Amino acid sequence: MLQTLARLPCLEHSNAAFAWAGAEAFLALRGHRLDVPPKGAAVLVREAAAATAGVAHVAHQLRAWTRPAENP
Repeated sequence: MLQTLARLPCLEHSNAAFAWAGAEAFLALRGHRLDVPPKGAAVLVREAAAATAGVAHVAHQLRAWTRPAENP
């Protein structure tokens, strides 16, 4: 989903932020949170948008950053 949203011009601007927010919200709804290093999200979205990172790479990176959500 992140790669698709980053590559398709859904919005007039801010597609990268939209792609990241969509991926983060999807994972949160599934009970996961992301522990992302500084600038990690920007690099991943930029690579996905430029098609230098394929779906497998994006999935692998998101999986590496995914942690179980903490229960309140």
